[in-house]
Amino acid sequence: MNSSTKDKIKGTAKDAMRKVKADLLQESPSAARYKAELEKLESDYKALTSENSDLRTKLEAARLEINELKEVAQQAHGVERSAIETCILIHISRNAGINTAQLSSALGMSRVSKEALRFHLEELCNANFVTFCEGWDKDDEWTLRQEGRKYLIERKLIS
Repeated sequence: MNSSTKDKIKGTAKDAMRKVKADLLQESPSAARYKAELEKLESDYKALTSENSDLRTKLEAARLEINELKEVAQQAHGVERSAIETCILIHISRNAGINTAQLSSALGMSRVSKEALRFHLEELCNANFVTFCEGWDKDDEWTLRQEGRKYLIERKLIS
């Protein structure tokens, strides 16, 4: 809701309260009591409007601070990998030279498809977390690189 719409609503509400006040004062002998109640309501409304504005300002400042802290955390710890990529890294760290078939089996095909596994392995390669060697006389091999080790050690996933 934009500020001009809010101002129109506030103006309309104030006009309506003035009209109710005037009507009550003309029609009721106990109008003074109602007038006092209306004045109290108006005072409460102003206080609540002011408090609402303050809280919105503080909320926006908190959101900005949260975003800044997220950026600092990401810079300090690097980008978080997905759970499956972290699992792949752990398997490769525990089984140096593991091949794609063994890795697929270790992860369980119900948990990750072969295409998804290829995708995540390529993502990890692009991030310099793992390396791939295709041997002449043996199966392909996946090994952990320094960045991958660093990622796991920083998160206390390996020691």
